[in-house]
Amino acid sequence: MFIISLLCIQGSYCFAEQNSFSITPTYNWGRGLNIAEANLNLGGYVNVTFEHFESKQDAAALDDLSLFVSWSPHAQIRFFSELEMENLVSTHGISDFYDSFSLERLYVDFLVSDSFSIRFG
Repeated sequence: MFIISLLCIQGSYCFAEQNSFSITPTYNWGRGLNIAEANLNLGGYVNVTFEHFESKQDAAALDDLSLFVSWSPHAQIRFFSELEMENLVSTHGISDFYDSFSLERLYVDFLVSDSFSIRFG
């Protein structure tokens, strides 16, 4: 609270002014939700299955729920992660969250030039 008050007193940046700023996300099919003001992109996919059996009960399942998050805090730095939940819900019950959740990919790219980048992850 002290830092916010100090910034408002100096007049260069006031938290109250930031609240009037609106972020306008845009969605593009196959590209996800882009929040340009934050250099953030959200995407993902879901895989649902349904099986019809004549001799036993039908089965349905939420097999995969995946979230892609990419963020570029600087023109030469890009973060990417893929968070996934597998076999979370089915007609047989709900799986344990910790057994279903996994971090599939996590890396950061450093764009040295147009033709050269370094990836850690």
